[in-house]
Amino acid sequence: TAIGDTVAARALLRRGVAEVERLDGQPVIQARMLMTLGHVHENLGRYEDAERLYLRALAQRRDALGPRNLEVAENLDHLGELYRRMGRYQAADSLYHLALETKSDVLGPEHPAVAETLYLLGFLMPYLGRMEESERFYRRALTIQRRSLTTNDPKLSNTMIQLATILSRRAKPDEAEVLLREALAIRVSAYGSGTPLVADAQTYLADFLHGVRQQDAEAERLYREAIAVHRRSPEGGLSELTHAIEGLAGVAEAVGRYGESETLRRDIVRVRTDYLGPDHPSVANALAGLGGFLHRRGRLAEAERLVRQEIAILQASMGPEHHAVATALARMGTLLTDEGRYEEADSVFRVAIAMRERVSGPRHALLALVLADYARLLTERRRFADAETALARALDIVERQYPDEHPDAQHVIRGLVALYQRWGRPEDAARYRARIRKVGPGV
Repeated sequence: TAIGDTVAARALLRRGVAEVERLDGQPVIQARMLMTLGHVHENLGRYEDAERLYLRALAQRRDALGPRNLEVAENLDHLGELYRRMGRYQAADSLYHLALETKSDVLGPEHPAVAETLYLLGFLMPYLGRMEESERFYRRALTIQRRSLTTNDPKLSNTMIQLATILSRRAKPDEAEVLLREALAIRVSAYGSGTPLVADAQTYLADFLHGVRQQDAEAERLYREAIAVHRRSPEGGLSELTHAIEGLAGVAEAVGRYGESETLRRDIVRVRTDYLGPDHPSVANALAGLGGFLHRRGRLAEAERLVRQEIAILQASMGPEHHAVATALARMGTLLTDEGRYEEADSVFRVAIAMRERVSGPRHALLALVLADYARLLTERRRFADAETALARALDIVERQYPDEHPDAQHVIRGLVALYQRWGRPEDAARYRARIRKVGPGV
């Protein structure tokens, strides 16, 4: 929700619940109202309340309109998006495919509404570790949109931005940059410069220039422009503003302005806490950013306190089994390793690895990263054979998804070099050292 909307949203909920019950004889209108209320709950981070309302709306629409209906398909899309946020990826995947089938039957396979569900599938696939499928869904969506929408339709720019993000992660930076600049031009043409949606496109381009091209001066200019627009626009979104501040904090850290980077990261925590309350998952995400910065600066005790706070928020808001909880636990394992608390680190890593396997499956790139970080602990403890087993599995996962230039692949390869050096196996170390590259795109 936009920054000023949170108080209004809570007031709407109080009024809306009473109004919904008055619409008992009008199931279709009542279902629309239930969807609106569910959306408000979702934006406030109250996912279980949102789920209850979406499911009730879906049941009413199916009863009143039959299963092959566009409002039913739209409902499936919304519920799928909620399940993605809740970490229920397989459920989201099933719902999106059902929506896709319904829309294709009713409207034909080339309709822009079909592209909207393809876009959602593209967004979901990285959570399942299926990057190639993500690219394929986004390309199909973009092909449909280029044929069916006007050249400056903002929906085109949304798909371009997300496809570009995937392409940069799949080591295709040149095509990614072309799409990001085209998306920005589309939004300037549609809305005029200095508007929130243009600022948002500038932020994504800046992410690419900083993370992939290391062009920090241009990235910083774009971040600062975007932040200024979001701060003065009442319709500017909270997540869009803090996304741009986060990017600027990354640039400030990269060029050695550590005080500024810390101040910006603390600003994100404060803004999200003020508007969303201290228990919102977005606050946990901000704490992760600040905690990671403090960890890199060697301020381990402060970082640990923040990561523990982040884990507590995520477990309370997302439940004990969630991909974000698994990621936070893995970071805690790395932090404890750096503090020399090896026994604690070992047990935390084992929980993180088991959870990551359960929530994302055995082939996810994030699992490879956790295994590589665990192998570093095992190497420190001179459990070389166990470290080798973990790294071999991690390498198998990343090699199936990425070229050697990708940061995830490099992380695993460097772990293997470190292991074999410590183990006194210089020939093996040299074999992997030959695969160390300048890190490629990792946005």
